[in-house]
Amino acid sequence: MGGVTTIPLVKERVRLIREVGSVLLTHFEGSAFQLIQSAQKSVKQLVSLITQYFPGFRDSCIYSKTGHQIHFYKRAQIFCADIYGCFRGEGIGEFVDIHELTMFADYRVPQLLSSNIHFIECIEDQNKEKNKEQINENPSNDQNKDPINENNMIQSEYDDDEHVVLVYSSELKDKIARLQPLEYSSQMEVEIRAFTIQAVEQMRQVLLEKHNIKCLSIEIDWMLWQIGENARKTIKPHHRTLSIYY
Repeated sequence: MGGVTTIPLVKERVRLIREVGSVLLTHFEGSAFQLIQSAQKSVKQLVSLITQYFPGFRDSCIYSKTGHQIHFYKRAQIFCADIYGCFRGEGIGEFVDIHELTMFADYRVPQLLSSNIHFIECIEDQNKEKNKEQINENPSNDQNKDPINENNMIQSEYDDDEHVVLVYSSELKDKIARLQPLEYSSQMEVEIRAFTIQAVEQMRQVLLEKHNIKCLSIEIDWMLWQIGENARKTIKPHHRTLSIYY
């Protein structure tokens, strides 16, 4: 909570919190637990319920280039993933179709994927650490450890772009570098989010087929997000979009 700016969209945040409370009281006896149970262990059903009853979670738009409707449902999906993660896929966190969730398309992961980082090596290292912690049942005590910089996996901006996953147009690069906002549902903003989802799906396939690492898309998102947080001061800026759906 050490930020130097005011919290954006405060009134909208308050409205959305009240909306959640009102919908839970009206349709689910005031219980998020009942909402989750109503989905019968299906994330597809839970996302459907959330977007049906909670307007603030309807993260969809029209892609201006083709006229197609695009559904990202980032916050609805991350709700499901957080329940799954908190309960380690057991009890209320058990979902038979957890593999159906995509990564959570907002700003941090595309920022990382448009930078020059050895992603596969990073994910392999994080996967090894995760397996060690599961075996030992004890997380690492070194809270300040930054495996990304320790292993020199971040390249300087002067190196080649061999490891860049998302290659932006010159116009988009300039907008992001100048910290110019991209409007929610604009062509550029939609394409960044959509291509990020596709990129993570392809990374999941590469990890499985070439490195024998089986990951859910949401697990890759968690790993990439943490890598991005660790590297946020050394990589290029992320795109700016003011939205209740991020």
